[in-house]
Amino acid sequence: MACENTTGRRTFTVTWIIDNFEYCIQKEGERIKSPTFVADILANTKWSLWIYPRQGDYIFLYLYRESDSKGPLEIKINYEFALLTADGSCHLFDTTEENFSTSSYSNSTFVDQDNLFTDFLPNGNLIVRCKMWYDSKKESEGYCKMHTHVGVEKKILTWSVKKFSMLEKGMRPTLKIKSTTNQKLIMSLKLSLTEDKHEALEMSFIYPNSQVQPMYYSNKLFILDSKNVAIPWGDAGVFFDDLSKESKFSLAITKGEIMRKKSQYLREDVLSLLCECAFSTGVTTGEIENSGIYPIPVENQNASFSSLELSKSTATPIPDTPFELKNDIASMLNEGILCDVTLKTKTESFHAHCCGDHDAEIQGINPVYWICLQSCRSHRKNENCYTCETCGKNIEAKKKLSKHAYAG
Repeated sequence: MACENTTGRRTFTVTWIIDNFEYCIQKEGERIKSPTFVADILANTKWSLWIYPRQGDYIFLYLYRESDSKGPLEIKINYEFALLTADGSCHLFDTTEENFSTSSYSNSTFVDQDNLFTDFLPNGNLIVRCKMWYDSKKESEGYCKMHTHVGVEKKILTWSVKKFSMLEKGMRPTLKIKSTTNQKLIMSLKLSLTEDKHEALEMSFIYPNSQVQPMYYSNKLFILDSKNVAIPWGDAGVFFDDLSKESKFSLAITKGEIMRKKSQYLREDVLSLLCECAFSTGVTTGEIENSGIYPIPVENQNASFSSLELSKSTATPIPDTPFELKNDIASMLNEGILCDVTLKTKTESFHAHCCGDHDAEIQGINPVYWICLQSCRSHRKNENCYTCETCGKNIEAKKKLSKHAYAG
């Protein structure tokens, strides 16, 4: 959408990071609300972002103008939602123009739940960006970066199933999982044989009736063999609410297989299991990390909305570091100063910083580039040159991303 005007369109960019998004406890019809923020360049209006995590098979996003917002009674803006994906790219939704009065919210932007959990949760965190454009004579643009943390408790437990060879249908050995904080019963795990003739095993999650608060629970189960090597046996994640109190999932190795390899799996007829679990605590906190206003170069101050619009194929980092520092860091990158790794393709190579000493700074300046570096670091193995087989023809894009991460 192109909106030509003589004053230009001023942009306010909001980035919202939701930690442990999968573990939020909101049921259908319930939302997570971001911290509220005042957009100076949007006539000092006050806003928040809403997300509904469980609307059927979809997740919905909304932009909301607060009831106590200052500014005009009605304001017309363009806005655009985006999600950062696990591979470091950016998925943009359509740009929309709407009028907002106080206590009004946008049309819904939605994404399929399966796609979101597959593509949009790097390290379990959801990264939402909302760009807002507005007619203004101001010679500056603004940004806001905020965080919402969904509380999660993680535990690792061992479980000894005694007299495993005698396990029959109807028997259900049980492991009770309690919170470390208050020893409150969180979940009961029950091991049992299925009703078929193949001696298949299944695990049941039993959510206590005493629990009235919804909860997301995930579990990874391993068999500890005779050498205490953990062998994956099954994993699952379940959302429990007041209508759902039990869930079952099948395990990869049958009782018959375990008995045939009892010298490997059983010690004195005891099946030793390792359980890694995580569950919602119900505590959600939010804060604004940083925000600011930065000047627009003179040559861009009268640019049209279409000429300032973000390219659909790349993510724009938030300009949240001083300009002098950005220039210095960019110069270091260009000249290879303190670069500790070379990213190499079939056609050329370029320098990058891969050490973990500056993770916090890199992740804060550009979380997308930080995600890309994790792949490099995991394959590096003390080598100073990393051959990037996946870069291919996108080497220029990788270079630009590297420069954007440090210099904006």
